[in-house]
Amino acid sequence: MSRVFEAEDVTLGRKVALKILNPQFSQDAKRVVGFEKEARMTASIQHPNVVNVYSVDSDQGQLFIAMELVPGGNLDDLIHKEKRIPESKVLEIGARIAEGLQAAHQVGLIHRDIKPGNI
Repeated sequence: MSRVFEAEDVTLGRKVALKILNPQFSQDAKRVVGFEKEARMTASIQHPNVVNVYSVDSDQGQLFIAMELVPGGNLDDLIHKEKRIPESKVLEIGARIAEGLQAAHQVGLIHRDIKPGNI
């Protein structure tokens, strides 16, 4: 439904993650409303295991969410790099994921694409 890129917020001079709604969905009013709702709900979450949302906007017909860029890569990168992750670290990561999902659930947000690349 969307793609995420590293970008630079030239106004504030910082790196951000830019989630862009795929063009075929940008013309679908229901998808646009859902994308904007996701941004508002995520922005309402204040939790160390959930990225901060900075803004939702559009440019040249492309709807996007600008959010915190978390350094260090994602869980998929870690799995490929480490090959084997110690059980204690897996449990710590799992607990952090569960805490972040619980914070999202408390505001009514259900993440429908939980996978290592999104963690």
